[in-house]
Amino acid sequence: MYSPSKFYMRHVHDRLLKQRQPYTIMPDVAFLTKDLIILPSSSIQGHGFITFEVRSLQAGLPVFRCQFPLLKRAYNPHFLKHPVSNHGPHCPTRYAKVFLPDPRVSILPILFEPIGGSPTVQFTVVLSVNRFMNRCRSILDKSVNQSVPLIPWDQWGPAVTRWLPPDILGHYGSRMVWGSRMLALLRTEIPHGIRFRTVLMDFNPRAMHRVRTSEEDDDGFTLRVTDQETVWAFSNIRVTSCLPYRAWTSTLDHRYRNLSLEANTIVGRLVSGSLIVLLHRTIDATF
Repeated sequence: MYSPSKFYMRHVHDRLLKQRQPYTIMPDVAFLTKDLIILPSSSIQGHGFITFEVRSLQAGLPVFRCQFPLLKRAYNPHFLKHPVSNHGPHCPTRYAKVFLPDPRVSILPILFEPIGGSPTVQFTVVLSVNRFMNRCRSILDKSVNQSVPLIPWDQWGPAVTRWLPPDILGHYGSRMVWGSRMLALLRTEIPHGIRFRTVLMDFNPRAMHRVRTSEEDDDGFTLRVTDQETVWAFSNIRVTSCLPYRAWTSTLDHRYRNLSLEANTIVGRLVSGSLIVLLHRTIDATF
């Protein structure tokens, strides 16, 4: 069975072979809408920086490119994609539409791994898909016509992204994203070793004003709202971002081998081989 990215690249591969046109295999791809996809660009237009290209499937052409403040030779980007919506006869979401993710508040986390470096310094940047598209469209409406416009990072990025701290591990399983929610692990060094706790982050702006930071609740979580601008710093890189989110951090310590998120259910496989199933109860059911 193909993953969404492999399936798309196979589709493009077969289509271009039939048309006898040159093509390039890309390392990853993700859908923004039914027609628009985003993928790392091989264009030299970014002047050595990582550049993402938004391309229309219907037109078969790139719409625009956006620049990231990271060197292409230093990091490899990977998209953490949503699971495919299940519309089978026995799927609960076929009858309970409230459990379907709302595309208007969906997110696309991007994992950056250092090339030739330690995997422990990888980090995640969360992109609000709707805010990203609206922001880029407003910039393109005001720009001078170009064949494929390149939008600098400082024009589109800070307002529609959140750069997560390196101690939040955003890729610890195959299904870590659902709608506006993302599951991660908080890695904390303690005197006797390393502590791991699950963190469920929700980037849905609709319910952000309803809750504030709180202490431990009855379900064994602490809630924190981050809505201010923060500075992400590593080596000689300093980036600001301000996409607001809520984070529920577990107060239980476990060593996980794999994590999975679907709607408000978290399934974790421990290093010992045992399974843990958590039903996360939140204030609102929209995600």
